[in-house]
Amino acid sequence: MRPMMRFTDIIALRHQADRASASLPSLMMRAERVANGILHGDHALRKAGAGEKFWQFRDYEPGDRPQDIDWRQSAKGDRIFIRQKEWQIAQKTFFWCSGSAGMEYASSRSLPTKGDAARVITLALAILLSRAHEQVGFYGEPRTGRSEANLQVLAQRLLRPSGDADATLPEVDGFALPQNASLIMAGDFLDPLPRLAETFDMLSASTANALVVQVLDPQEMDLDFTGRVMFQGPRSDERETVNNVGSVRAQYKARVQEHLQGVYALCAGRNWPYVLHRTNHDLAETVMALWLMIGAANQGVRG
Repeated sequence: MRPMMRFTDIIALRHQADRASASLPSLMMRAERVANGILHGDHALRKAGAGEKFWQFRDYEPGDRPQDIDWRQSAKGDRIFIRQKEWQIAQKTFFWCSGSAGMEYASSRSLPTKGDAARVITLALAILLSRAHEQVGFYGEPRTGRSEANLQVLAQRLLRPSGDADATLPEVDGFALPQNASLIMAGDFLDPLPRLAETFDMLSASTANALVVQVLDPQEMDLDFTGRVMFQGPRSDERETVNNVGSVRAQYKARVQEHLQGVYALCAGRNWPYVLHRTNHDLAETVMALWLMIGAANQGVRG
């Protein structure tokens, strides 16, 4: 028999839901702005052939755009055909975005938190893939789709607390990706390299097509603080004071670079694309780089 939920738990859950619902319009707006900028604005995709190279005809399906119908081919018989572009082949792409407590770090009020940046990147890519007629969903949940309603569900899931502040990596037990599905993961990936390797090994057993986005605050990479600094971890008991932070900067940066190279090597060994995003850099530029990578990966799979 399950224990009854306490009143204080109900109040806390309601507050979490209220915060998530209040953040939803902002997240959707920012992700839409980034996606629209790539398709139509200053960051518009100008890769030769993208969206133009013909691949095949397929039967018309409910939800397809009328402007994609090839009327000349359809006039040859009693079937309606869609002229399908290479980058429009429908497949399922699942997203995972870290909701750990460490992702809510920002070294300056002028910077977004790592979690905020990761959520915008994730949702912007989901919007772009949906507009390319691909099915998108959240890792660990079977539902996928390409409608606006499905994007709203994905955005709500990104804002929903995971319930485990220590969950820094995808849960690999109890969920297997569908055949030929892709996985895009966004997080800080600061776990020890052996633990990352173990998780990546288990994920690669169900998909050969994954992409890793490592999101870090500039201070996590450069340690540009000066003087005496107290470092506070996600938990109250994780606290350490360094009297002269400049004296450990070189050693710290060397360890960070070693870890970043290790994460890159883990991805390269599995033929997974990897992108590092610093939260003081342009989100649209990172999404643009990822979008080009996704296009190149898809062409490689079909080539």
